[in-house]
Amino acid sequence: MKKALILIFICLSAVLANAYSFTYIVGAPTADVLEQGEYDIWTKIYRNNGMLIGTQIGLFPYITIGLSYGAENMVGNLYPDWHELFDANVKFRFFQETQMVPAFAIGFDSMGHGAWHKGLNRYDIKSKGFYLAASKHNILLPGFGAHIGVNRSLEVDDKDKDINAWVGLQQTIGDVVNVFVEYDLATNDNDRSIDADGFDLTGDGKGYLNAGVLVSISENLDIRLSLYDILKNNPNLGDYDNKDIVFDRAIKINFRTSF
Repeated sequence: MKKALILIFICLSAVLANAYSFTYIVGAPTADVLEQGEYDIWTKIYRNNGMLIGTQIGLFPYITIGLSYGAENMVGNLYPDWHELFDANVKFRFFQETQMVPAFAIGFDSMGHGAWHKGLNRYDIKSKGFYLAASKHNILLPGFGAHIGVNRSLEVDDKDKDINAWVGLQQTIGDVVNVFVEYDLATNDNDRSIDADGFDLTGDGKGYLNAGVLVSISENLDIRLSLYDILKNNPNLGDYDNKDIVFDRAIKINFRTSF
């Protein structure tokens, strides 16, 4: 009887873990897509009073598309510094996950993290651009997932055109809390990169270690707290010689439903 209850618990946990697809780890995409007819409406608040507003739609089976737009200085008495363009993402999952093989998806995503620097046509942390991602869920433990990917960003005005890669882990705790961690090698973000305003965006070669926790408030609403550049790779994300400044924090509020 005890073994049967344990088996039932594991099965239910697996179902709960797969009931909600996460299309991003922290900043890196997964191979997950929204179900057809599902859509997200979200807002993200980050440093320098920056704010993004976006949406994603599962328009076709295995295909998710989205748009976002934002600015820095959205709150306060400074003029908003609007981003030049809308950012777009599209993802096609071409292989469904099986018990032994991960899901695979290809896509394009022009949304990076942080401020947009017009002089270099890039974000503080570059967007992924074109990418290939793989995701496997319920590895060893219910709700434990692993994600990997490679990408080629189009933010190359700094002449750093290297192929990049990332890896991420996810743990679902019940059906309320999800914990994420990802490491982006940032091989395309370690050459000299200083814009016309003197912002030094040159990565130190440590890569970007990001982490986050997501709490589901209800069936349709969740809040995510994310920490970016924990290893202090990008000097523009904070004056790390100043003890009052730490790594970048962001809050994302997401509403998901279907039509």
